This record gives sequence, C-alpha cells and structure tokens, in this order.
Amino acid sequence: MNLAYTPRLCCHFRRSPFDLYVEEAKYPISFRSVSFLLQNARSFMRAARRDLEEGEYNLALFHAEQALQLCTKYKLYLKYGDYPKTHKLKELLEALQQSYDAVIIDLLEDAYIGSRYLPVRYSAETARRAVAEVERLMREMGCLS
Repeated sequence: MNLAYTPRLCCHFRRSPFDLYVEEAKYPISFRSVSFLLQNARSFMRAARRDLEEGEYNLALFHAEQALQLCTKYKLYLKYGDYPKTHKLKELLEALQQSYDAVIIDLLEDAYIGSRYLPVRYSAETARRAVAEVERLMREMGCLS
C-alpha cells in the first residue's frame, strides 16, 4: 500500500494519505471482521464502569453511549449485513426492534455531544442509572455475558 502524499493542484481539495483508508472503507465489511465492533463495545463498557468508579460521570455517559451504539451496530450487521450510518441510538435500537428506556436513551444521545463539548455536569446517580440500563440492554442483545 503506497501512502505517498500527492497533492492535486487542479482541484478544490487535496488528497491525503488517509484517502486510501476512506476508499477502502467503502467496501463491505466481512462477517468475520465485524467482531471489532463487539470488542470495542465491550471496551467502552469497561471504560464506562471505570469512569463511574473514578467519579468521571460525563465520561461514563459518553463511554456507555459508545458501548451501546457499537453493540447495536454489531447486532444489526449480523442480522442484516449492514447497519444505518447514524449515531442516533433510538434509530439503531428501533431497527433491531429492541425495547428501551426512552428517558435514558434521550440522556445518552444528549451526552454523546454534551459530555465532551458543553459545560454540562451529570450526577453520580444519573450516570449509574444510565450505565446500568446500557449494561442491561447489552446483556439482552448478547453483547455482554
């Protein structure tokens, strides 16, 4: 794989070495390689638990949201061979026909942005409830044992 940078002077944008990865990502993921979604979902869940223990409630919500998002995308890929290219948990869960606590899912969707970019602080109780709901959903979907 040649990653040499070659600027395209005739165009409004330049190609970067990363364009190769973007182009490769257009091709379907094989069933065997989709396991990275499950592995990352589990890693994000471990991070969410660790964040709770350390009092990092904003990050606990962010990591819990990421865990659920990747678990859901993994299950959708196994079922349909693809998944919606969205970050909206409600859309992903509804595509799986998975029941969920709408209040917690709304909170997680807000935390996806708010926990990183806005001056929002989440309480310990809010974070605990959200992480517990994500763990329940992930167990129900078979992403956690």
